[in-house]
Amino acid sequence: FKDDRSFVMWVISQRVQYKKQQAMPGGPKPFWKKRISQLEEIGFEWQVAVGPKANKSGWNKRFQQLCRFKKEHGHCRVPFVFKDDPSFRIWVRGTRAQYKKQQAMPGGPKPFWKKRISQLE
Repeated sequence: FKDDRSFVMWVISQRVQYKKQQAMPGGPKPFWKKRISQLEEIGFEWQVAVGPKANKSGWNKRFQQLCRFKKEHGHCRVPFVFKDDPSFRIWVRGTRAQYKKQQAMPGGPKPFWKKRISQLE
């Protein structure tokens, strides 16, 4: 859904409105009560993890996926066209680029990246 900007903006809007409606005296307006109920019925999450913890969790998930890929294929060369999970290939490419960038930094990688680099190696 990263490619569907209008959908992402709609989701953000729902979360913003939810906060506003919850803060109103007397609670949400009837229209919003119904919308909130409908969204909760399908498992909509009003709060999502953001920041370093969310990033760490996402990175660990992708790292584990890379470990499974290596175990299955015997290498970490994820094909440019990876139909099983195209976003995984994007993550691998981005991680390689960040690895090179961190290695080239004066004074070496940032502490945050040192652990990741040791995991990758």
